[in-house]
Amino acid sequence: MALNAQCLKGVVVDELSGKGVPFANMRNLENGKKYVTDSLGRFLICEINKQSIVLEISHTSFNKRTIEITAEQLASSELIKVSFLPKSVSISGVTILSRRDQSFNSAFTGNQTITQKDLLKLPTIMGESDVIRSIQLLPGVQTVGEGIGGVFVRGGGAGQNLFVLDDMELLNPTHLMGIYSVFNSLTTSSVEVYKGNAPVELQEHLSSTVVVESKEPVKKGFGITANIGNISSSIALTGMSNDGKLSFIVGVRRSYLEAVGSLASLIIPDDENYFKKYNYNFQDINGALKWHITPSSLFSVSGYLGGDYFNLNNTKANFTNAGSNWGNRSFACSYQYSPSQNNTFKHSISYSSVYSNFNGNILDNSIKFNSFLSQIKQKNSWSFRNDNHFINTGLEFLYSETIPQDMNFFYNTDTVSRREFFRNLGLSLFAGDKIQLKENMILYAGLRFNANSSKYQANKNSIPFYSFSPAIAFSMFLEKERSVKIAYSRNTQQVHLCSFSSLPIPNDIWMCSTAVLKPEISNQITLGYYQKKNAWNWTAEIYGKSLQNQLIFNLNVDNTSVDKFENDFFMGKGYAYGLDISIGKNIGRLTGSLNYSLAHSIRSFPGILEGKWFNDKYDRTHDLKLFLGYELTKKWNLSLVWVYATGNNATLPVGRWWMINNIMNDYDGINNVRLPAYHRLDVAANYTLTSNHLKESVLCFSIINLYNRANPYYLVYKVYSDSNQYNIQVKAVQTSLFPVMPSVSWRFTL
Repeated sequence: MALNAQCLKGVVVDELSGKGVPFANMRNLENGKKYVTDSLGRFLICEINKQSIVLEISHTSFNKRTIEITAEQLASSELIKVSFLPKSVSISGVTILSRRDQSFNSAFTGNQTITQKDLLKLPTIMGESDVIRSIQLLPGVQTVGEGIGGVFVRGGGAGQNLFVLDDMELLNPTHLMGIYSVFNSLTTSSVEVYKGNAPVELQEHLSSTVVVESKEPVKKGFGITANIGNISSSIALTGMSNDGKLSFIVGVRRSYLEAVGSLASLIIPDDENYFKKYNYNFQDINGALKWHITPSSLFSVSGYLGGDYFNLNNTKANFTNAGSNWGNRSFACSYQYSPSQNNTFKHSISYSSVYSNFNGNILDNSIKFNSFLSQIKQKNSWSFRNDNHFINTGLEFLYSETIPQDMNFFYNTDTVSRREFFRNLGLSLFAGDKIQLKENMILYAGLRFNANSSKYQANKNSIPFYSFSPAIAFSMFLEKERSVKIAYSRNTQQVHLCSFSSLPIPNDIWMCSTAVLKPEISNQITLGYYQKKNAWNWTAEIYGKSLQNQLIFNLNVDNTSVDKFENDFFMGKGYAYGLDISIGKNIGRLTGSLNYSLAHSIRSFPGILEGKWFNDKYDRTHDLKLFLGYELTKKWNLSLVWVYATGNNATLPVGRWWMINNIMNDYDGINNVRLPAYHRLDVAANYTLTSNHLKESVLCFSIINLYNRANPYYLVYKVYSDSNQYNIQVKAVQTSLFPVMPSVSWRFTL
């Protein structure tokens, strides 16, 4: 396979992840001819006149390498595989949180990549490394706190982020109220993050785009990697056929909190056993299968299935069999064809859904509340590259069905039922070009056109709406160590995540855009300065963002009649602006990063306070994150993470008064109280065990919240009164979730 009709076929791969390196430059040192790998990292070199050749391979994010292809390799039927080591990795050092070279060399501001090796070095939460938590440590991404799922990027909301896993969109990215993410770190190869400014093919949500890619096996045969933790365990299976054409990866995770409850019942009465009264577990499975049909074509299939299950059985509180379950289901298949080194066609179809169900008895009443969103996407794209241009263009079809609420409420002899159903059709056309203006200048220009129509219930009248989303980015490399970038994006989002509760459980609802509820729109401009010298990196980015058509669910406490479901929402606007600063060291025994954000985010709704501006719930003035890693010995690696953030905002009463022997609360504004500051220190130690039977064996020790900080989960006022003497005592009560928590896990590879 290596030598066929005087042509050499091979692939250039990332040494850490095993993934193909796209658009790596190759030069034959004997005749000076140049070649470029395709989007799969594959190359084809013809007109070979000698029994051996010498190739120089280079890429902006990898160390340059020179290799000799011998006569034996040319005559072999094996595919030539060349491994590349990322520049940010030192063999004698420890990598830091993200590849700084990616941020330095990318055409876009706020673009960073996290590798699996970075994930595994962070302190674990209850024995589990986590993708979402690693993203939250990046500058511009808020450290919101325990028990609050999702990602909040540069003043945006949790539903304004696009999460893509192997061509599948995952709408709910977290398990266990944000403690874990839905991404299995054992199967994850890399995580690429765009903070607001992204190529037009990824420009579907307002705040960020997070692209997670699964690992590919590096060697033939089968491999097993597992992680056994405090409350959950995970396993990853990989395999590759002998000819290298077929490969797969499968990851499975399962929590076992219910087992903890059963063991605790041996020594604790059931009515005092928390894990017996509150039964919770989560599980997920994800995988990808890839078939290299020919050296220039690839067929892949991927899938994800995961869910959380919570059940409450507390007769003292008059609850009987009240439970909730929520999760994601996704599937995708794609075909990629590269007829030449510079041309790639890709066709994919994907299905994604998210659901949330609640069913239970409260007092003498029975309530059922379900919500559901599913969408089918078909995407065609074509990319072309030459010396000065990298063009990516294509089109995407979308069909979605939304049931924002399916409610049945039974009380006494009456029943209240309400079910809303929406359909949405969409078409997007996009084209972008990354232009090498000069050796030190890069310009990206792209445009995305969106057309959507929605239909409500049995209504056959569809109302179309159109939008344009341009993206422009310019990078200038002043020297090899310094660069300046500016980027502007106008993003349009067709779905809304509407919050109607401050509780961090998945009771928020997804709602499609309609004639009343227009698509969300943002305009973001970002200016960045980047510098690297030896082992150090400095980054500073300043941004401003405007937000339109933001939604808040109206609880309708007045019980007034609403003809259309769309009228159950407040629609408004917002602004966000800030400064992100990052300093990092990525070579040597001591590595680390310090990320700081100074930011402000505000909202205004005509139906709330007559349109007066108020702070967003997750507006935080200061957000500071420190990560340090130290290679103590060849066997011991130490790390710590310390975070500090201004407290969240909450709507709390500012006073109280009597009315007909009842205490009434007096409110002044929305999000009018700032909660105490959030800060926490996590430490970890990884010890590499020596084993003759395992390829890798690591014990991971972690302590979360080392100094036992009682961070606020929520704050309420309890009122103690004497109706005869009109004496009122008000006490603030803070609820916190996680005290100091040690954990240990064992990760091994067969």
